[in-house]
Amino acid sequence: MLRMATLLVGGAIGAGIALLLTPRNGVEMRRDLTNRLNDRYGDQIEKGRLRTTELMQSSREMVDERLAQGQDLLNTAIDKARITIDDVSTAAREVAPPDRAAVLAGEQDVQAKAPASTPATTKDHQGL
Repeated sequence: MLRMATLLVGGAIGAGIALLLTPRNGVEMRRDLTNRLNDRYGDQIEKGRLRTTELMQSSREMVDERLAQGQDLLNTAIDKARITIDDVSTAAREVAPPDRAAVLAGEQDVQAKAPASTPATTKDHQGL
């Protein structure tokens, strides 16, 4: 029994080597091997291709969905930031003097009360 198994394994190895060493060019050999593989495993290969296509499509859909969710979150954050900026601007306008003249008047008032050792002039603060 062992001799028979050894003979069959040796025959299979010899057939494989003979197949690889036959006097065909590379194109013919590849075509032949491709045809044999397609005959034997064609259904599994096609199922694998279809499954791969399905997985790629579902992955694209998931990515698109996540991107849309991220875009929605970003837009919400931008809207909230704009509202906060508007609120802060409104509050600052309510607290701050309404015009430059009032700011300069306040500065002159501070200068009048400032000690003589720290001279401040309106020329120093013309960037206001």
